[in-house]
Amino acid sequence: MAKTSLMTAAGLLLSMMSSVSLFGQATFTVASSVATAADIGLTELTGQIDLTVYSGTTVAAPFSIRYSAPITNNSMQEVVVYGTGGLIPVAPHPTFDAVNNAILIDVPAGGGFGSQIRILGVRVAIPGINDNRVTAFVTGLSAAGNSILAGQNIVTVIDRFLPPFTVPLNTMFPLEFKNGVAINTQTSIYIHETYPTAFTDSVGILGQTVRTTFKIKPFPGIPQGVKLIFAPIAASAETLAVLRTKSGQAETVPRDDGSTDVEYEYVSAIYSNVTIESFRFFISIEVEPTAGSGTIKFQATLVPIGAAKPDATHPSTAIPRYLELTLPDESDLLMGTVELAYPFRVQQDATYTGIAVTNPLPYRTKISLTAYDANGLLIFGAGVTNPVSFILPRSGQLAKLATEIFGTGFNASSLGTIRLAGNTSVLAGFYLQGRESTSGLDGATADLSPKQKTFLPVVSHGGPSPATEVEFYNPGTERATATLDLYDSTGRKVSVASQEVVGGGTAVRDLREIFPQVDLASFEGGYISTLSDKPLSLKETFGNSLDFNVLPAQVPLQQERFYFAHFASGGGYETELNLINTASSVAASVTLTLMDASGSPFGIVSNAAELTIQPGAQAIRTVSALFPDLGSTLRTGYIRVDVRPISTGYYSSTPPIVGSLRFSAASGYSSAALPLVMAPMSEFVYSHVAQALGYYTGVAVLNTGSTAATVTVRAYRENGQEAGSFVTVLQPGQKIAKLLYELVPASSGQLGGYIRIHSSQPILSFSLFGTDDGLSLSAIPPQNVGQ
Repeated sequence: MAKTSLMTAAGLLLSMMSSVSLFGQATFTVASSVATAADIGLTELTGQIDLTVYSGTTVAAPFSIRYSAPITNNSMQEVVVYGTGGLIPVAPHPTFDAVNNAILIDVPAGGGFGSQIRILGVRVAIPGINDNRVTAFVTGLSAAGNSILAGQNIVTVIDRFLPPFTVPLNTMFPLEFKNGVAINTQTSIYIHETYPTAFTDSVGILGQTVRTTFKIKPFPGIPQGVKLIFAPIAASAETLAVLRTKSGQAETVPRDDGSTDVEYEYVSAIYSNVTIESFRFFISIEVEPTAGSGTIKFQATLVPIGAAKPDATHPSTAIPRYLELTLPDESDLLMGTVELAYPFRVQQDATYTGIAVTNPLPYRTKISLTAYDANGLLIFGAGVTNPVSFILPRSGQLAKLATEIFGTGFNASSLGTIRLAGNTSVLAGFYLQGRESTSGLDGATADLSPKQKTFLPVVSHGGPSPATEVEFYNPGTERATATLDLYDSTGRKVSVASQEVVGGGTAVRDLREIFPQVDLASFEGGYISTLSDKPLSLKETFGNSLDFNVLPAQVPLQQERFYFAHFASGGGYETELNLINTASSVAASVTLTLMDASGSPFGIVSNAAELTIQPGAQAIRTVSALFPDLGSTLRTGYIRVDVRPISTGYYSSTPPIVGSLRFSAASGYSSAALPLVMAPMSEFVYSHVAQALGYYTGVAVLNTGSTAATVTVRAYRENGQEAGSFVTVLQPGQKIAKLLYELVPASSGQLGGYIRIHSSQPILSFSLFGTDDGLSLSAIPPQNVGQ
């Protein structure tokens, strides 16, 4: 028995020895060190990988090491491979397997227990990684080759991603100057490293080609007459490492070429690799006496900016390179406060509300949207998120239905107002309200400019079932009371009513509810004068069962000449003029003249309609009734309105007038209204574009000045990209009215976005959009975005 057992054991041992000798396979263990990586890094260094023979003897066969993040080394010559023991002959650099995002290590034969291969210098791109780590998967490529010990195929080579630096806002004080004098002559900006190896100057090691470099730039820029001086170095109090200017000297900007950025390179100290460092940069200011007033803050960016795979847009092959991260973000540095207000209706009213906000500045902007119910209370409940915050893109826009912003549960909310707040100097807001039961669609700007005394110029009187609703919004914190005086078209005060609105609250009332004792169906016009004890924002919605329009409350205009920027008469279209003389004791003598697009009076008999409007009275006239010689074919142009001044002693003045302009189709299904008073502007936007799915958008511009105006029309997409532009010169009195895609062909088919118009001289303008079937039409007044 013993002999047999001994022979059996010997045979087994001989068999094992014969197997090793015959096939020569080895089993490896895999170990790694882990690194921390910059979350914006495109060439981040991974931890080293050690392959160690655990048993057997190696055969000549490759290992594949596949990384879970894109490998971005410029060359495999940057990756170092070396061996110990019997694996010393391993090739010093791997082969790149681009198809599998892997490196191939050719393991030499003859390596025994304890022999090792170490791999260093693999670089990967971090942005876009879904995991919170980077792993390497090691496997043999041949069944007859070497193997990996079970459970050790996958190792972690990067265990966390962090922003490589921070710039705290609370340590930065802006440089400020006022009336050409510096208020504070020096400031500083701190840059904090977030982990010890985030900054490096190891040029020439493992493929690194540049030192960590920061670009410091003034925000939003340097005005004319101002100079900034950047100190030559910023030192770390922790290690005495420095960030120094590339010139090694103090730098003054702007330079002769207009550039204003200053770059600093990192120089490490003895303990930098194990210490988190902070650097303080000093900047001083010199101001010429004529430089005006302003503030300057600062931002820091790691450079160079690049891509994981260099391309024509980002050609840099530098190591390290990064996605753009500029701190503090521009949305945190913008100064100012803008508030807008968007009304919305309750679900059972069968209406929907869409809102748009346009950021005309080339900086990202933070906004917050908060929805309040009719009582001024925050709306909450299942399926509702309120408030909601967004960051608008540079020169970009947000355009959504209210339910898309606040959630599907918002549909069941009561009527109320959405309040928008932005930390910027200018925003433009616009909203649309539509009726699910009809094709009716109209909107208005979301400007929040509450007033105490205003006029609502229209009491609806045409079409089937005419009606007028008044919307009251109280942006204050205290209850407000408004007194409403109802006048008929002769100027007779018919009735008086009042309306209370709680602080932050919204009220929507039908005129038939406000004045129940008045037979409004008998009115052939009429208007409302409002006076409140606290400023309110008022709008009126008027129309009939086929269509409706929205107009903001107005204040009277005292001016000898003004213009209706467009009219259309004939061919199934009509334009209605509504003029109200709000003077209490003097009549208004008004002359209306039709002008063509070139600025010449229409060549018709009696092209000068004279109106005498008694004190407090209203004149409602259609263009076809005022100018019967126009005929029945479609004629378009604009209307010049001259108001005769009235002498009072040594002075002359004109009666204060309010009113509106209304375009309509003969079918009654589509109409659009604009306020009488629209001031000429040089820089303005329209926050709505619809040129697909049966919608069109048009723009009219009129030069009412005495000199030529160079006008640029730009169409922007929601993401802030410019779709295209159109440039023309308008002579005095000249007008253009075209569809947007006729002016900017690249905007054809665009849904969403906005129109921006710049003019060298103030001009009048408005925008129209509607449906190709003629069932919907809306007019949009311009919104001033000039700084």
